[in-house]
Amino acid sequence: MYQELSRDIIRLGLTEKEAAVYIAMLRFGSAMASDITESTKISRASTYDTLTALGQMGLVTAYTEGGEHRYSAEPPERLLNVLRLQRREVEMRESLAERILPQLAAVHTVHATKPKIRYIEGIDGLRNMQREYEAWDEDTIQLVGYDTFCTVSDRRLTRDHHEILQDRKQSIRSLLVTNKEIKLPNIPRLKVRCVPTSFFDAVQGEVSVCGDRVLLFSYASGFIAIEITSPVIAATVRATLELAWKAAESF
Repeated sequence: MYQELSRDIIRLGLTEKEAAVYIAMLRFGSAMASDITESTKISRASTYDTLTALGQMGLVTAYTEGGEHRYSAEPPERLLNVLRLQRREVEMRESLAERILPQLAAVHTVHATKPKIRYIEGIDGLRNMQREYEAWDEDTIQLVGYDTFCTVSDRRLTRDHHEILQDRKQSIRSLLVTNKEIKLPNIPRLKVRCVPTSFFDAVQGEVSVCGDRVLLFSYASGFIAIEITSPVIAATVRATLELAWKAAESF
């Protein structure tokens, strides 16, 4: 029960330790740091740091009773206050970003014809990249080594990604290299064509093109990706994927 609840709290923005300590505090009502450490199996130093962080959020209150330092949990409704404060902070940052964008553009000295290359590694890096292209307002075409992807994919990450794509207005065309029976997610503007591994047996990664960006993923040994931003390179890769998409119609 508590594991599932902890996962949901983490999705609200708390860390794993913060979620564990907050749930323990709700169970205790009032407790000393040693009680929380014993319950959560988190080190004493980390427990104090976590309690301080929760206190700054307004989720935990510290007080002294009988010469002992104790902590009490604030009502769960305070979580909504935390989210509202975070939303206001994001809105303030967005407003600031809009104001300084012209200045940043004036400072930007990279030539438009020079490709920009970015290297990403690990699940967190992949999720950050996904968040970016979930917000892009251009169509995507991709070639995916689906069988290899399934061996290293994070189910929760994939589910969250699909949920966000539900509201995406741009189309996604996915050419999946697989021998599996595919159950397509319910994404309105998603089109999928499958090609057997005997046709593309060397594909153990992914190539995606969206706008002037090319994303190259390797799934053979964990998540490694390279993003190339270049109109010329993107147009060339897109043309290649368009040919593959048309050829895959016969499958």
